[in-house]
Amino acid sequence: MDDAFTLGHELGHAMHSHYSMTTQPYETSHYRILAAEVASTVNETLMTHYLLKNERDRVKRAYYMTQFLESFRTTCFRQTMFAEFERKAHQMAENGEPLTVDSLSAVYRQLNELYYAGVHVDDNIALEWMRIPHFYNAFYVYQYATGLCSAVKLADDILHGGAVERYIAFLRSGGSDYPIEELKAAGVDLTKKESILASLDVFEQYVNELDALMQETNIRTTKK
Repeated sequence: MDDAFTLGHELGHAMHSHYSMTTQPYETSHYRILAAEVASTVNETLMTHYLLKNERDRVKRAYYMTQFLESFRTTCFRQTMFAEFERKAHQMAENGEPLTVDSLSAVYRQLNELYYAGVHVDDNIALEWMRIPHFYNAFYVYQYATGLCSAVKLADDILHGGAVERYIAFLRSGGSDYPIEELKAAGVDLTKKESILASLDVFEQYVNELDALMQETNIRTTKK
């Protein structure tokens, strides 16, 4: 299934490029990274919905839900934590504070404890920031989170609000405007918290569905 989701992801990029390059003149045909991650993730989200709609096997349904939830966690929560770590590191430098292994590791551990409250935080996680290559490209990672939240909101609108034409128009817009304006025209206003909360509502829905499914499975297993 990982291969299938990867194919769906990359086809999202392909269709974005197709619509952009066949609609826009060359100078505005290249979209920015914030918009790019939206198109690819819309495909993954729609694929998850399709699989769940057409699957009755409880184990497979649990797998699809878990795959979506883990992707959401690592892309939304984890990448946001990375971005906050970057911001704090830059603030430390601007304030004249020394950037040492100990000081940066302390910040990173505190953020893990904040973002994953209630989960045991291993001591070695404090060193994880050293292996994140994206930090060499300042403030890149937050676009994964905004892209995912935008994609989940757009996919939900497509499925329940008939937003297909708005979405196609977004793909065709390429680099003709700022990504935040292109997304706003598509129905996602990242300047307002409602768009982020809408994606979190979808996340919560999947959490509740998976929880109910696991309880049902456990009950039936116990009866056997």
